[in-house]
Amino acid sequence: MIKSVDYLFSVEAVHGVVERLLGASMAEKFVFKGIPMENGKHVFELDNQADKIMVSGSSPVAMSFGLNWYLKYKCQASFSWSGNQLHIPEPMPKVEGKVRKVRPYDYFYHLNYVTFSYSTVFWDWERWEKELDWMALNGIDLVLELTGHEEVWRRTLSRVGYTDKEIKKYLTGPAYLPFQWLGCMYGWGGDLSDNWFRDRLQLAKKIHKRMRELGMTRVLQAYTGIVPPDFKEKVPESNPLDQGDWVGLERPFILLPDDPTFGKMAEIFYEEQKNLFGHDHFYAGDPFHEGGNLDGIDLKKAAELIQNELVKADDQAVWVLQAWWENPTTAFMKGLDKNYTMILDLWGENSPRWKREGEDVFFGLPWVWSFLQNFGGRSGLYGDMSGSAHYLLEALHHSHSGDLVGVGFTGEGIEQNPVMYDLMTEMGWRSEIDVKKWLRQYVIRRYGRDNEDVQRAWELLKESAYGYSKQPGPTHSVINKRPSKADVIKNFDHNEQKKWDSLEIYYDPSLVEEACQLLYRAYAELSENDGYLYDLVDVTRQALANRARRLHRAFMDAYKNQDISAFSKSSSTFLNIIRTQDALLNTRKEFLLGPWLEQAKSLGKTKEEKALYEYNARTLITIWASPAQEILHDYGHKEWAGLTMDFYFPRWQRHIDSLRTSLEAGEPQENIDWFEWEYAWTQKNNEFPIEPEGDIHRIVGDIIQEVFSE
Repeated sequence: MIKSVDYLFSVEAVHGVVERLLGASMAEKFVFKGIPMENGKHVFELDNQADKIMVSGSSPVAMSFGLNWYLKYKCQASFSWSGNQLHIPEPMPKVEGKVRKVRPYDYFYHLNYVTFSYSTVFWDWERWEKELDWMALNGIDLVLELTGHEEVWRRTLSRVGYTDKEIKKYLTGPAYLPFQWLGCMYGWGGDLSDNWFRDRLQLAKKIHKRMRELGMTRVLQAYTGIVPPDFKEKVPESNPLDQGDWVGLERPFILLPDDPTFGKMAEIFYEEQKNLFGHDHFYAGDPFHEGGNLDGIDLKKAAELIQNELVKADDQAVWVLQAWWENPTTAFMKGLDKNYTMILDLWGENSPRWKREGEDVFFGLPWVWSFLQNFGGRSGLYGDMSGSAHYLLEALHHSHSGDLVGVGFTGEGIEQNPVMYDLMTEMGWRSEIDVKKWLRQYVIRRYGRDNEDVQRAWELLKESAYGYSKQPGPTHSVINKRPSKADVIKNFDHNEQKKWDSLEIYYDPSLVEEACQLLYRAYAELSENDGYLYDLVDVTRQALANRARRLHRAFMDAYKNQDISAFSKSSSTFLNIIRTQDALLNTRKEFLLGPWLEQAKSLGKTKEEKALYEYNARTLITIWASPAQEILHDYGHKEWAGLTMDFYFPRWQRHIDSLRTSLEAGEPQENIDWFEWEYAWTQKNNEFPIEPEGDIHRIVGDIIQEVFSE
């Protein structure tokens, strides 16, 4: 397998990262220099050069990570998606003895297909530029890049007879495009306009240029046989295969690789993609993602033929496949050539596929241990600090872990739980760690000083919300749950992996409340620190969500016992919790609905475009998609101000009113069509604040006194 790609080794690009993070005057205090790799592994060094800090690295990303290491461990500084602490001592600390670190892995991979739905779908260049800096500073150099990929399909399909109108009808809306590239759906949430194609293509070229400057390798799309369902009408000699449905949505058809037109489509696809974007030799693609029709298919042969077409288009191609559910199957893997393959073990901290018996660690294929962490971009404190680090190190040091070539991040959504990403980005460059010691240093860096109250708070969080990863993401907040589904709660069993919509808390919720109070106690000392304020709101948010679950059970028990007085008291308190949650969330921009909707609308040039993008933004976080709503409603839920009071609160208010009417009349509860109500909300265009407001200190203090004391 190819070990590197050509890129523009740009020291100036690293200077740009420093300037954007620290300012131009601070950038002048660093000197950057290229050095060779060590036995094919990237490396960085820190040293002094006169009155400046010398950062050497084998790539711009290695240098950027070295810079970050210096900021962390010499300056006690910190940056994240949600709050920076960038107070740099003056004069800048000298390096005491040369620091040299070699990355244990060939690659550090980033992004899931659906991150391009749940997080990045409406990003502009300004936001992408920040993310590229974040990647560089965290040592990430192999990145899935799907921005503007719809233009590849527009050009490919036009060459086999599709009109522009037909192509736009086939493609999904912007929030669902990655699911189309995975072969899960088509057509829903569109039609895309010419402006969308043009603007996303321009954005993609900016992203690709910066990635090249920073020495990052792009992972573009592979052709896996996907075609529109009417493909045979356009190409009569083809025999496309119906792939059925995915959670109620019709899948695209596929051409089997031995179909006489598969090679033709692959050739056109790769030609158009190369003309638009060039290539970096890495291509992602997953046939039969989460299902599909496998009847009568020789999977071993299919893998071989699909890969042959890829290698025909690029003789250095590496096919990047996701190990997810049963894919790739044993038969499929046996058809792959290890010289042109990379497997992403997608959920390494929870369900490591590399340990599966009978597969001999992916049958010797090169693979990447991946940290998934998040589903649907949902809010919620979640992770396993010690466990995640341990599971990666276990793979790294195991005598029978096969051809492990990298570590990666494959979260469905990003911008949550910054502590987990700070830890796991470092793990890409570490071969050992003391997580307890690391956490203590992290707290000092994030808040700019040592404080025993916040240290104790984080110890409690590590014991509770950040102490387990055997369920898919954080426990759902009952506030964000459709009322008709919220009463299905099982007792949590640490030995049983729950479905993605688990409602039982896997830790003692009192520990999170205690952590909240300890964080609050440090307000006078830390209130000028942005990361502290984010954490205070986030931890309080989680504690309130946990309280809401207790109150939900109370009013449901009262309803079942026909106790109107108890029902009225507990349901009223429950609704007050939701109001309080909204006020709390309103104090931080990260927890506002308004920016999400405004990002979407801002990409539209016309009234119709703005309406379509807003509709996509609203549906993705609520019903998901009309045909799939029975399974995926609330899958991508967000604990955001605005959404809480405009969507979740009235939904619960209506449910509680129906229960009260049932109690008072002695009749069965009204059968509410929740989808009809939710769908009506997605059709709205009411606006929400895009800037935070409210007194964090007062709101959190009131919550501690009035809610947690009960």
